[in-house]
Parts: sequence; C-alpha cells; structure tokens
Amino acid sequence: MAKSNPNIPYIDIEEQDPVTGYISQGTSENATIPTTAGLFALGCLIQDTTTGIWYQNTGTVAVPVWTAVGAGKNATTGISGGFNIGTVSTAQVLNTNPGATVVGQAINILHSAGAGNCDDLVGQYVKVAISGAGDSGTTLAASAPRVSVSATVAKEAYASQPWATHTGTGTVTAMSALSAALRINDAEAFTATNSINAGHFHVLTPGGAANGTVTSNNFDGVMIEVYPNVTGLRSALNVANETSAGVTDVFHVSGATYFTNLFEFDAAAGCVGYSNSGNDGFVSNNKGTLTLVGFAKIKVGANTYYMPYGTVA
Repeated sequence: MAKSNPNIPYIDIEEQDPVTGYISQGTSENATIPTTAGLFALGCLIQDTTTGIWYQNTGTVAVPVWTAVGAGKNATTGISGGFNIGTVSTAQVLNTNPGATVVGQAINILHSAGAGNCDDLVGQYVKVAISGAGDSGTTLAASAPRVSVSATVAKEAYASQPWATHTGTGTVTAMSALSAALRINDAEAFTATNSINAGHFHVLTPGGAANGTVTSNNFDGVMIEVYPNVTGLRSALNVANETSAGVTDVFHVSGATYFTNLFEFDAAAGCVGYSNSGNDGFVSNNKGTLTLVGFAKIKVGANTYYMPYGTVA
C-alpha cells in the first residue's frame, strides 16, 4: 500500500529507504512534481498519473531536478511509450560502492513447454526505419551500445559481449555467438556511395588527430582467439561462397598506405616451413623433390600472380 507525506500530499510513495527516508519511487496526481529538499533520492522515479510520463530525479537530494524519462508521449518527437535509465546526456549515477553485479535491464526467458509450442523466441526486438522521401542527413542505428573508460581503471570493457552456450547433447541446425545479415531485396538496384557490407569494423580517433602510443600485447582490427582447451575446430576463419554468380576476391587489400606484411607468423610451425640456408629449400634441407600440383592466384595492383603448391617426395 502506498504511503504519503503531509509535506507533499499529492505524492503516493511506493518505495522509500527505511534508513534515510528518501523516496525512490512513487506517483503524482499533479503535473508539477515538488522539488522539496531532503525527500527524493537521486534517481527517484515519479510517474505522473495524468499523462503517464515517468520523471527521474537527475539533480541531487538537496535540489531535485525532474527529467522526463519514459512512457506517455514526447511532445518534440511524437514518440510514445518506452522507459529510460538516465538520459542520453545525463547518466543514472550509481550509489557509492554498489557491491555486486549491477544490471540496468534484464530479460530472462525460458521456453520449456516442449516441441511445437514456439516458432521464434526473441529476447528483444528493435527496429528503426525510414521511408517516403527520406532524409539524407539521418543516420539510422537499431542499436547503439557505448562503453567508455575514462582516467580510472577498469578490468575489461566491451561495447557488446554476446554469448551462445550449448549444454547437453541436443542437436541444433546452426549456432553462432553473433549472426549478422545484409539483406538485399530481389531485383532492386541502388547505390551506396561509400560502402555496403555485412560487417564493418572501424579503428579511428574521434577527433581525427593521431592517437598516442597504445601499449598492448594485441592491438588489432579484428582478433580471433582460439583457447588452448578447444579441440576439433575446423578453421579459425571460414569464407564460404555459395553464390552461383561468383565473388571477385576472397580478400581485398586497399588503402593509401600499404601494409608492411601480408601475413606474419611468429615461428615456423604446422603449415609454415622455410629454409634456413641455401637457395633451394627443398634440396638443401633434404625435403625431396617438389611435384607441382596447382597454384593459388593472387592479384597485386593490375598484375596477376600464381603461388605454386604441390607434393614433396
């Protein structure tokens, strides 16, 4: 049952700290939420029951500032519904030393009814679209997670960290920790003036100036790490071409500044071998005679070259 305070008679108190007495959640029958000092906790949520809009205290306990954060309809954008934890410009500040894991939003769904009871199970569906005449100045992003580490120390930081876990012996058709699809509609021609791809990773500095020295064992655009206890992995990278139209290049290397090496191997092991002396590695190191079987074709600039391969006996 909601409680009340005679100093704020039109506020129904739903949650209140038993030690400090600060209100953390409630409802209001008046469009003007009071800014009385010493009553509302930082982050306190009050819903205006007339409009349905939620307001959050983004100021302090001493000087509450009420910011609309969700539900109802936004007068500027026309968007109704939704709920925010903080705002784009104002963060929801955690209490000092919150202790255990902090989760801003949790969606935990279990389907255990058995076969035939569910076609698709989607934890969260997000879609943004643009139609009609469009807007050439608009950037669409269905999801835009951000992680920021300032001068303080953090153990690890990930803007996105999806997991896919399989337990038991059940069979699945396919399984990926991350799956992305670039869907191009049938027979519709269009122009992408910069690029179009199923995945695009950027390494950049936001201001355009050169970054400082980054000290790291691994500073890479993309890293695929296979842990020591994994067995039976067919490939670290699988490029599958299933189109009858063909694909021009398996790898395309471009840029104003060329790379120092195409590949770098820490040492000769497994598929990599080389001669320590002599001009003929096969003869001088008793590798035998190379019988040419075929070649791999590569293109450098306008020229096409062939990398031979064969058997050694």
